[in-house]
Amino acid sequence: MPRVEKEDQESMAMKLLSVQNSPVECEFYVCKWDKQVWGRLNVPKHSFILWMAIQDKLKTKVRLFKFKVIDEEVCGLCNIHKENVEHLFFHCSFSHVCLQVLKTWLGWNVRAEDLQSLIRWIERSKQSQFKKKVLAAALVYHLWRARNDEVLKISSSSQEVIIRRTKEAVKLRVSCAMPRKVSSEDKNWFAEL
Repeated sequence: MPRVEKEDQESMAMKLLSVQNSPVECEFYVCKWDKQVWGRLNVPKHSFILWMAIQDKLKTKVRLFKFKVIDEEVCGLCNIHKENVEHLFFHCSFSHVCLQVLKTWLGWNVRAEDLQSLIRWIERSKQSQFKKKVLAAALVYHLWRARNDEVLKISSSSQEVIIRRTKEAVKLRVSCAMPRKVSSEDKNWFAEL
């Protein structure tokens, strides 16, 4: 076994210490949508479904078909196109109407083609923080619920029912969890909804 000189031992120890104390270089993913998903104005189950949708982890028909759980991947709401997250919440003729009505109700003037762009628009919008946190999770949840009811043959919801449920859920949650520091303008806006 070769003999290690004391100088070599000290230099090796210094190298180890310098490696241990040096900053580790890592690339971090900066999450831009967390405040929209996990805000206190969202019902937790709505937040969870929105989070799953953003991650593209909802069990849509395309995903289920891929794993050979089902035999067809056609959207249960429009019965025309393949059902994936993007289609279900933005391109489906059924959900598109719901989204447009609710954006008009909230005074949102945005043309979003997917959840990421909608969340990005909400984040960059010049609207108050209060207004930004009101809708996205509730709409995604109620569309997903209507889709599940349709697929599981529990019931069939009309667009008007989904819009009404979403508005009621938003109003109820915001009235229960109204932040203390809300401008009078935002309070008036919410009262008029």
